Amino acid sequence: MTVYTAEILEGMLAQRHCAPAWAFFPQVRNATGLQDTVRTIDAIAMSLYPSRGLDVHGFEIKISRSDWLRELRQPEKTEEIARYCDFFWVVAPIEAIMRGELPPRWGQLVPGTGTLRVKQQAEKLEARPLDRLFIAALLRSYLDTLNAGPGPTHHRAAGYREGPAGGRAVITPTQIQKRLRRLLTSTENIADTIKRELNTD
Repeated sequence: MTVYTAEILEGMLAQRHCAPAWAFFPQVRNATGLQDTVRTIDAIAMSLYPSRGLDVHGFEIKISRSDWLRELRQPEKTEEIARYCDFFWVVAPIEAIMRGELPPRWGQLVPGTGTLRVKQQAEKLEARPLDRLFIAALLRSYLDTLNAGPGPTHHRAAGYREGPAGGRAVITPTQIQKRLRRLLTSTENIADTIKRELNTD
């Protein structure tokens, strides 16, 4: 049985939700600054093509059955951010989640040979409008990724195909610059969309 780490699964998510069609944000908090309760979600992705729907997708990564059971015992950990999502997914090996355990309307993505596939399709949720605190958290995630340079997220997105035992991929400075430009373009697009939404409220 293949063992998948959280880093490998995040890399698969980043590859599945890449620019220019998506803006991908790893490790997103519910807000920036000092908050009474700080929650962090493993990833957020937003579709940038209006023709496909400008939907926000949330992702929790679970690497094992025990990891998933801990999630079930603390549902408030995810609900704080899931309320902003149009779709919500759990990314976990197929054996981690038993039939009927997913919350209503949630979906599951399972790793296969170098990619993720849909085991259970997520259904549309009644998402809350994005408030400024959460928008700030998304942009903070983007800045953290940008400032990290050729760090783990870039390596995972570029080289996860080597497999769980393949180690960290090598990425060239040129590839890094291309990825940063695509990420910047995606972020500018999502910022424009958010501004339009706020101006229509």
